Amino acid sequence: MVDKSLGKVLRLPVIAGFLAFILLIFLNLPASSILIFLPKNTFSLEWFHGTLWKGGAIRSSISTSKGPLNLGHIEWKLIPLSWLKLSPEVKLRAEWGEQSFSGIGKLGFGDRIEFLDLSGIVDASALNSIFPLSIGGIIHWELDHLSFSSKSSVLNTSGRLDWRAAKTFVEGKSFSLGSYSADLSTLEFNITRAEIRTIQGPVLVNGLVSIDKGNYSVDLSLDGLQKVDTNSVAFRFLQLLPLVDGIHQVKLEGNFP
Repeated sequence: MVDKSLGKVLRLPVIAGFLAFILLIFLNLPASSILIFLPKNTFSLEWFHGTLWKGGAIRSSISTSKGPLNLGHIEWKLIPLSWLKLSPEVKLRAEWGEQSFSGIGKLGFGDRIEFLDLSGIVDASALNSIFPLSIGGIIHWELDHLSFSSKSSVLNTSGRLDWRAAKTFVEGKSFSLGSYSADLSTLEFNITRAEIRTIQGPVLVNGLVSIDKGNYSVDLSLDGLQKVDTNSVAFRFLQLLPLVDGIHQVKLEGNFP
C-alpha cells in the first residue's frame, strides 16, 4: 500500500513537468505556426515576427475572386483561457496606412473564418479591386459577430456598417452621393440581411440586401437622383430604372462568382 501511494505521489510531478514542457514548446513556436489554424488559400501572411503566442506578420491579405485585399501589418495575441475551453481565440489588430481593424478571431482547422467584436475603418477606394464600381469615401464597421465559410459560401454577421462621404466616379469625374448605414443581421437558414438607410445626402436610399449561400437579392428605392449631375451616361442609365410614385426602384438577383 505504501509503495502504491508513493508511486501516485511521484507520478503527479512527472505529469506536471511533462505538461509544463509541452506548454514551453507551445509558447515558443514561431509566429508562422499560426498558418496551421487558418483556412488554406484564404489568408496570405509574410515576414513573420514573434511567436505563435504573441506575434505578427508585416504583410497580410485576404484572397478574393477579384484579387487580394490588403490588410497590412497584422499582430495577434492568443487568449489563454480560450484554450482551456478548447475554443482557441486570438486578439487581432491590423494597420495599413489609415486603414485598420481589430477584433477577436476564432482559430480552427476548417475553411470557416470567424470573428467577434470586430471594428475597423477603410478608405472605400481600397475595395475597387474587388468591386466593379469605382467608389470613394470612408467605410466604418462595428460587428458583434462575423463568420464565413468559403466552401459553403455561408455568411453570418450582425452589427452595423457606415459608408460616410460616399462617392462614385464616372469617366474620371467624382459624384457625391451622401452617407449611408447598413444594419446587418442573420436570420434563420443562414440568410444575412442588410437594412440600408440614408444618413444624409442628395440621394436617399432605403431597402434591403439579402445574401443566401452565395446568392444575393437587392430591393432598394432611390430618391433624389435628379439632384446629382445627370449629364453622365451612368446616371442617365440609372434614371431609366422603374419609377414607383416618383421613386426609382432597384430589384436585382444574382450570385457571387
